[in-house]
Amino acid sequence: MLLNKRLLLIVLLYIECTVSYSADTKYFTCLNEFEGFKKEYCALDGKCLRLSNKANDKVFNVEAYDINDNTNIYIRFRNLNNKEDKQTKVQDKNGSIVKIKNPEWGLVWNYVDELNYCAVKLRGYKSIQYDDILNDRCLIVELIKVTNGFEQMLYENKVRENVNLNDGFNVLMIESKGPSLNVYIGNHELSLVCSSSNVIVEPNSKFGYYSGPGSDVCVERIVISSAIDYKNKLVTKWTKREINSYIQSIEGNSIEGFWEYLDRDLDDKRLKLGGKYTIAILKNEKMGYDVLYYEGAMVNSSNWRCGMLKARLVPTIFEGNYNLVWYDSMMNELKDDTYVQYDGVNIITFYFPTDKSQIRFVKH
Repeated sequence: MLLNKRLLLIVLLYIECTVSYSADTKYFTCLNEFEGFKKEYCALDGKCLRLSNKANDKVFNVEAYDINDNTNIYIRFRNLNNKEDKQTKVQDKNGSIVKIKNPEWGLVWNYVDELNYCAVKLRGYKSIQYDDILNDRCLIVELIKVTNGFEQMLYENKVRENVNLNDGFNVLMIESKGPSLNVYIGNHELSLVCSSSNVIVEPNSKFGYYSGPGSDVCVERIVISSAIDYKNKLVTKWTKREINSYIQSIEGNSIEGFWEYLDRDLDDKRLKLGGKYTIAILKNEKMGYDVLYYEGAMVNSSNWRCGMLKARLVPTIFEGNYNLVWYDSMMNELKDDTYVQYDGVNIITFYFPTDKSQIRFVKH
């Protein structure tokens, strides 16, 4: 029986790894023409997406993304109008010409509209004009939160080392980990600038960048990487003692109870069994059933604890048939046409038809 590589995702398969999270990384470069980002006011300039802002308002270029718990957003860009002493002419709302020095640009997330967003704002700074000896050239980095048009500055720092202070490329990265957010910047290596708990990356928010009045921003690369810590996601309220007590109280013949690994239909020449599991199937509050890990893990065994969620069974209109959401040995979600059949007595079968595979358990 020929099985495709996705079988590596199934819970019982042998994977030499102990990481308990799944990462999803998306790249936006010239190779995919910065897929999803607006092009109507930008231009592809070599390897870059160029946004030249000659108006007197900020111009945002953002993209929606399914952001998860732990997220890194990385952008490599530069402002061609960030040279010392350079002035850029822009047109205000009345049509008058205004000269802008040290125009701002930055990385944006939690974007709702132009009046509500979070950002790391960059702008050049020269302390003493026309004096190269005493001049303290630096890059001002500000962490801001804008709510209903009101800009709150949460942090400001003047960075002088390991960054390009003029119109060259810098990398800006935000790292959202649980309740905190870290900001990094650098041209060759990243350095931590600040940390905050007030501007964490919100799920399903928009992210991107902006060009302030007079800026000419060239973006070479944007990378977003999100990860779900399934080890914490799969923890339930159930302890071993509570599972034992509940199952002892069950009366009559039911799908609820303890189930032990019976057999499987896998290609053992390509795949190895990750463990002979005992699972507990219990009713949940959504009119379905939770499948809890009880014991028997061999693959990634250090991360599995009794009572963690292994699967969910969702009833269908057919008696003894359930739709299945399954968590593999590395705690990744698997639900592509998966389903379960219960014979009503003592055999339950988990089917993975896309992978031409099945696993059977017997009532304990």
